[in-house]
Amino acid sequence: MVATYGPAFHDDENLVVQEKMFGKIRFTLVRDLTSGTNVSHNLLRADARNDMCVVLTTPPAVQLELVKVDAAGVPEEFRSVDQGAPGMPVNEIFYRLAGTMHYATAVCNHLTWNGRRFARRRTACGAM
Repeated sequence: MVATYGPAFHDDENLVVQEKMFGKIRFTLVRDLTSGTNVSHNLLRADARNDMCVVLTTPPAVQLELVKVDAAGVPEEFRSVDQGAPGMPVNEIFYRLAGTMHYATAVCNHLTWNGRRFARRRTACGAM
């Protein structure tokens, strides 16, 4: 927390820190509300030495949700979605477990509302 948000992170009213269960694993979810509607999400998890490690960081997004869990209850995939400006596409990013303690960007889409539902178009993740 100090490395990411500075030594006074406890005093920052824009940081929301919550303990969350995703699957059978306990994470610490940190949301930085400074930017307003779309906020960055950081998932932290204790490693074998009980040090907190950042395992997932999203660009500003409205939501972060668990998509897939394996049979042992370990989260395998998360999804983030932002809120686009009127008439602009919404960005959807899927993160997949890469190793034992890290989630990597896997699939990125632009979602465009066509009046009845979202049309999904795959895009390069670096373009978001």
